[in-house]
Amino acid sequence: MTRKNGKFYKTSEISKEEIEKKKIKDQIEDVIISHIGESYKYNIPLEIKEPKITKKKLENINQLIASAKTGYTPSTPARTKNISIATYTNNGILLMPGDEYSFNKIVGDTTADKGYLPATVIIGDKLEQGLGGGICQVSTTLHNAVLKTGIIPTERLNHNMPVGYTELGMDATVAYGTVDYKFKNTLNYPIYIEGAVTDNDVIFNIYSDSSLKSKSYEFSQ
Repeated sequence: MTRKNGKFYKTSEISKEEIEKKKIKDQIEDVIISHIGESYKYNIPLEIKEPKITKKKLENINQLIASAKTGYTPSTPARTKNISIATYTNNGILLMPGDEYSFNKIVGDTTADKGYLPATVIIGDKLEQGLGGGICQVSTTLHNAVLKTGIIPTERLNHNMPVGYTELGMDATVAYGTVDYKFKNTLNYPIYIEGAVTDNDVIFNIYSDSSLKSKSYEFSQ
């Protein structure tokens, strides 16, 4: 499933054939015992595995149900690049009901070979330079979009100091190997995450079934 030029493109699923190992083992033992010294033609038993994700289930992804946007200053090229890399790494994520999302699993370590650059990061209550500085704005923007769907994160920490791109307490810090941002799709329908950056904004859109559009959630501090 992909989304291009404002439209979803969904392809039909393909069933998978798997060898039934336990059945083969038992049958081969019987064949060897009962056909000693004889030639024997053996048909390998196959099991048809239906895919978890089907085109029919994806038909429920037909409406924008939540969106969030945070602004940034493009005057810091390194931070801007880090934000762009992490945002587009999160673009196109599909979560079926019950699936859990992990920012660190999707983005991984922010290494130089992935294109990440040193930029300002918050370490405790201090500002320092570190590879991937700025990606917490990506996790924060996604977090704000997710909350609007009624999904509550299973793992989320805010920074030890206020950040300028969202309201107090609405941020989601991440640090590979130590601090993650996670949530489980508790909706009855699959969700599709779309991430994008403009010259000044980080944007996350979440799509799902149109019946969810009528629901709204408000947050107070």
